[in-house]
Amino acid sequence: MLLQYIQSPKLLSFIHVINRFYRSNFYIFFIGLLTVLSEIFGWELPVYYLYVILGGVIPLFFCEDMISIIAPFSFGYFTVSLKHQNVNEGVGVTLFTPEFMIHLWILIALIALCFITRFIFDYKKGKRIHASKNMLGFLILALTFIPGGLFTEKYGIHSVLFGLGVVASFAIPYFSAYFLVDFEKEKKDYFARVLVGAGFVLIAEVLFAYFSHFDAILDGTFSGEMVRTGWGVKNNVGAMMVFTLPAPIYLALKHKRPFFYLGLNLLFFLSTMICQSRNAALVAMIGEVILFVYFFIKTKYRLLSLVTILFFVLLFVACAFLFSNVVSKMFDSLIWTLQNFSIEILASGRFDVYQCALDNFKTSPIFGTSFIEEPVGIGAPPDYFLTDIIPARYHDTYLQLLSSTGIIGLIGYLYHRYVTLVPFFQHKTSEKWLYFFEILVMIGVSVFDCHFFNIGPGIIYGLALCHLDQVNQLEHKERYLFSFEKAMN
Repeated sequence: MLLQYIQSPKLLSFIHVINRFYRSNFYIFFIGLLTVLSEIFGWELPVYYLYVILGGVIPLFFCEDMISIIAPFSFGYFTVSLKHQNVNEGVGVTLFTPEFMIHLWILIALIALCFITRFIFDYKKGKRIHASKNMLGFLILALTFIPGGLFTEKYGIHSVLFGLGVVASFAIPYFSAYFLVDFEKEKKDYFARVLVGAGFVLIAEVLFAYFSHFDAILDGTFSGEMVRTGWGVKNNVGAMMVFTLPAPIYLALKHKRPFFYLGLNLLFFLSTMICQSRNAALVAMIGEVILFVYFFIKTKYRLLSLVTILFFVLLFVACAFLFSNVVSKMFDSLIWTLQNFSIEILASGRFDVYQCALDNFKTSPIFGTSFIEEPVGIGAPPDYFLTDIIPARYHDTYLQLLSSTGIIGLIGYLYHRYVTLVPFFQHKTSEKWLYFFEILVMIGVSVFDCHFFNIGPGIIYGLALCHLDQVNQLEHKERYLFSFEKAMN
């Protein structure tokens, strides 16, 4: 904002350095480091203040746009520590004390002030605001979630707020980036680099989770239950890990030496498997096949890429052979659940939950039975959930929609899904493929879980939709300018 008022060449040079920093890998790394430290040591509050200062306050005055918000948005979900999370004992999230909430409201007010000020400034400068079909999709989805459970006993403000909160989890990151980031100046690979950063953050947190049980590691008694962070268990962590898989493939196609990124993709895939989430593992395996088929169709370096992949695979196999006892025990449970998927689902009681969802839908097919209707077989204490805000769910996004919102909510979701997929089929590009894969990941991980209703996947999903829309708009602008220049000539 102050760029236009500064005349000093030295100060201008310094400010340009700041702008380059926010678009660099160093900034992404620093935000990622803060995130990991927060999760390990319980430093949420100081990290949130640093997020706001680095991502909001400084860019407000000294940066060309607010690209600084993308990394904090992407990583922020991973900051909550086990120190402030104790759901096993029915305590809930102890982070949300009255004292903390005061700071949280200060932070929200500060970041809102930064965003609004920046938006007004850019608008006065003549920045054009283009509407997108996704905006209408968000609105319709929210409107169809509001009456979820209408005319039932459980319908009330709690259900309405939860439904609106679901839409907000991806709408807020979407609108923030849409209005505050100058996508004409953003490098095309920036979001992919942020996703790679998210992958490293998740790997660090998974390793910390395992090594927190060092005695069990020495004994070789691995279990997926060890993968527990302050913000989620193995299913949550595994699902978020799947969102990182397309990014290295995209970067591999963009660089002349794709070998590092191919290895990175395989590392992220291995990390997903280590989480021992059967849902994430299944989606990751299907996703890897699609990604590598796409990569070998597009790449110019097929032979060298194949050699690289074989090298990394052999490296992983060699490591697995050297530590065969540890590896076999780590993957015994995952392999069994994948081989006996239907049996495991039956044993987990999910069929009872699914049947409950269908019964609720039959009871109230138009509006559903609300988000507050507790599925059979959950049996969680009332204070299990975050300050009684997040209700029990059905472990399947689509059954959740039918049960909680009925046909009305399903129609809203289908329209939302329609407008998210249409842009991809308009002049396909490699950038669109990246965002398209992110949408497919959201669809995939939501089959056997309710990740569409979770904040973390929603944030990544919202940012991907925003980038997809912006790519479409920039392509439209380029085609218009090309046609105009052609007509003039």
